[in-house]
Amino acid sequence: MAALRNGVLSSLPGFNSGGNKPKKEIDYEICRSADVSPLEAVLWLTLNIYHEARSEDQLSQIAVAHVTLNRAYDRRLSVKRTVLQPKQFSWTFQK
Repeated sequence: MAALRNGVLSSLPGFNSGGNKPKKEIDYEICRSADVSPLEAVLWLTLNIYHEARSEDQLSQIAVAHVTLNRAYDRRLSVKRTVLQPKQFSWTFQK
């Protein structure tokens, strides 16, 4: 995990090279949305990681989680609404 922290993770927004403490305060409102409980937010994040990167390495799965949470944070949406937005993630497309 130290290699991840010192390598790719340190280049991602929210991580610094001195450790895994976030550079900015985390807005927990994305988990406190009226339509989704914190447990449901974790479920939707897990489903998205599984469907988008199930055959990838751990670093790719972390990247999918990072993208999902950044989109939820930037758009002020719950994780569920972020994942289910049209054309955001391939597994949610109507087939």
